[in-house]
Amino acid sequence: MLIVGSTNWSVPALITNNESSVCIESFTLAHYYTRYFQRLVKEKYTPTKKK
Repeated sequence: MLIVGSTNWSVPALITNNESSVCIESFTLAHYYTRYFQRLVKEKYTPTKKK
């Protein structure tokens, strides 16, 4: 299952904001987004070696 969207997952936001997300039941898409997220985290938080 994959949930994508702009939803802010706080109680006040869920009660008062106009949030938008969709739930997609697809192993293929869930796997794609998991790998994409892992790549973003690795690029952001892996220190680069100084030359």
